[in-house]
Amino acid sequence: MERAKNFPISRLPKDILIQKNNFNFYFPLATWILISLGLSALRKAMETNNLLKKQQYPF
Repeated sequence: MERAKNFPISRLPKDILIQKNNFNFYFPLATWILISLGLSALRKAMETNNLLKKQQYPF
């Protein structure tokens, strides 16, 4: 858990932390959503500038 405290976007609201006796569970829901949105925006920008070819799906 020490590394997560030093990471700049860790411990956002909506991240789930469950602490019981000898058990810690951390589920970074908001962090994953933020990273996903950032990667999606990057991909869209690359497709718009023709730096990335749009994949064709067979269906």
